[in-house]
Amino acid sequence: MIYFFHELTQLLNAICVAVVTFAIKRYFDDLNDR
Repeated sequence: MIYFFHELTQLLNAICVAVVTFAIKRYFDDLNDR
């Protein structure tokens, strides 16, 4: 169970990093368009 929770936490961290990276990329793309 602990192992599963650890895997889940790593997965959530990876998703968060991907979302944040995507958001920052979109944000800078918007700045460049203006």
